[in-house]
Amino acid sequence: MSSTLTDRRTVLSGFSLMGASLALASCSDGPSKAQASSTFAPSTPEEHLQALVKVQASLEMERDVPWWYEGVIYGVVEGQPNRPLYRYEGMEMYWMTEDDEGYTQQGNTLTFFRDYETEEFIYEYENPYTGKINKVTPNILGGGPGLKLTVNGPYWIGMKDLFPEKPLELRWTTSGDMIWLKSERDFPPGVPLIESQTTYGPLAEMTDPNVQTVNALFASTYLAPWPAWMEMEGEKGQVVWHAAGRKLPNIDELPIEYRERLESEHPDKITANPNA
Repeated sequence: MSSTLTDRRTVLSGFSLMGASLALASCSDGPSKAQASSTFAPSTPEEHLQALVKVQASLEMERDVPWWYEGVIYGVVEGQPNRPLYRYEGMEMYWMTEDDEGYTQQGNTLTFFRDYETEEFIYEYENPYTGKINKVTPNILGGGPGLKLTVNGPYWIGMKDLFPEKPLELRWTTSGDMIWLKSERDFPPGVPLIESQTTYGPLAEMTDPNVQTVNALFASTYLAPWPAWMEMEGEKGQVVWHAAGRKLPNIDELPIEYRERLESEHPDKITANPNA
């Protein structure tokens, strides 16, 4: 995530895959039918908030919590077949702190792109829509003041007036020994993005008060404008990102090839500690 949210273009990029997270999980209009009969059913905004932090990051504050993900990006243009364009792989890192209002989540995201067929990292891309050879740049996000998670809902720091307050009530489902959280991210008015995500984890970990973080998995679908490096400004259409990934105990669990490129090209993204 590494530029501040200072103008509209940066705002658009700053929300891209921010995250793999449940970061802006929408408040529901009420518990789902599955939740009503669930063995895990938070009944207060405070309980929902604690559960959200436990799934998304950790109740142990001020430590790096990495997520690793991979996926495919599809191009969608009216009148043309939808097509897979390329793959991607990335890491999103969270750093949580607590205060009287709730929690502050800071972090960064680093995404590299891969060839759809060979799955090799790509540095140039033959754009099927324009015929141009585009220089491929990583998707790098973060470095802003962060996201606030409260019992009255989440908001981006500095943008509180764009996110109406509403008691936090999330949508949880349990099935057997698993639990998942269904969420849609909220974006400021006028930002042409939408994301739907489901995050999964063991029910036993969620209900154990001695467990500080859930070993979670996620899958999401994200609709967004063309990446800037494709040089598609003014062109009709959009992209659809589909991702799946998992929370890691630490960055030592990253795939070797990704870890080597991270350390070589973007060592500042190894931690989300704002004081590092």
